[in-house]
Amino acid sequence: MSTASYGNDPFQYARWSSLIMAIVSLIAAAWYLSFETPPSFETSFLDSPQTSTPNVESNKIEIRRRKLGDGCYHIFLDVGANIGLHARFLYEPHSYPEAETAKSIFETEFGTTARDNRDFCVFAFEPNPIHRARHEKLKKHFEESGLHYRHVPVAVSDFDGNMTFFHNDDANDEEQGFSDHKVAGDKAVEEVVPVIRLADWIMNEIYERELPSKIYGNYSDITPKNAPKVVMKMDIETQEHAVVPDLMYSGVLCQTVDFAFGEFHYPSVRYGPGADGRGGLTLQEGQDAQNYVEQLLRAFHSVQDCVTKEFSQLTEGSYLHDDVPL
Repeated sequence: MSTASYGNDPFQYARWSSLIMAIVSLIAAAWYLSFETPPSFETSFLDSPQTSTPNVESNKIEIRRRKLGDGCYHIFLDVGANIGLHARFLYEPHSYPEAETAKSIFETEFGTTARDNRDFCVFAFEPNPIHRARHEKLKKHFEESGLHYRHVPVAVSDFDGNMTFFHNDDANDEEQGFSDHKVAGDKAVEEVVPVIRLADWIMNEIYERELPSKIYGNYSDITPKNAPKVVMKMDIETQEHAVVPDLMYSGVLCQTVDFAFGEFHYPSVRYGPGADGRGGLTLQEGQDAQNYVEQLLRAFHSVQDCVTKEFSQLTEGSYLHDDVPL
């Protein structure tokens, strides 16, 4: 083909060639993203692939990695979910009349009767493989009603890697003592579990998520009015003494989480230190740990520019087992 066929404009051929090359590049990029992009560490434990959305601006292609929180108006992070009861307290409150603490928090943060479960996403962090089948059943149960529930089968801390946890001979208590503390002596059974840095996961998957185009409920009775919320419950068997400072000092807590509640475990907290000498924490007496938590929360409350209105030590212990059929 010669430039003569394009009339009196000798540059028209070049412009058409550039346009065709740009289209071919976009098609190639879309194909590559569909088949070649490996999942990140955080999402490799989850059951849906990563996707990315090409953004064409001028002559540059910008890729935004899809976040797991995209499309979620309200988010509940159940960190240390055990058998996933708190998700049922949120989605099915009338089936659990005695869960007054959890329901009160959810009503304050998410609203009361006008809220719609389709506006929510629940992320349940639970590393105990014994509970994996239970979370799969919960996921199926909620999805049959069009609701969002995702099990994240990892432990959380202030680093990525692995940890040795112990089954502490408490199967009758739903293995609530599954942790890195060996408290059952010879009856304890080791289990190596994957660990993620929770601050990184929240920043990568929840912070600046894309909100849904449609909202089903009415949230005019919450504060701030009609605001999308992230609420976090934490029960991670002493790892909170490492996770909470990391969430605070990384800025992730104040940037992303509107309300947090959970348990600080006091007796005999021991960590590290790591190879670089950092990360050591020894709180051998309950009073030492309590003083540490009080100082930590005092520092948290001193931050002025923070969306997190509270880190409450309220816990919901009304139900140990789940007798409500799925």
